[in-house]
Amino acid sequence: MQERSRYPTIVLPVDKIWIPRIVLDNAIETTIEPYTNDVQVRRDGTVDHAVVLFTTVSCEINLFNYPFVTGSCPVAINGWSQK
Repeated sequence: MQERSRYPTIVLPVDKIWIPRIVLDNAIETTIEPYTNDVQVRRDGTVDHAVVLFTTVSCEINLFNYPFVTGSCPVAINGWSQK
């Protein structure tokens, strides 16, 4: 039987691993900053990485019933990777 590592996670600087780009489908402008400068890599290969997103999005609003307009603005967040 394989011996399990004593360390369930390791901590690495965020700039030492590849991070997939985050894409917001209806974004006009987006700024992405790391929440911390480190990522945690678990023994099963899972990577914990947190970012802060500042974004401006474009939404269509039907003003037919103004001033009683209600609506929603869905934001689709996607990961982008290159194989």
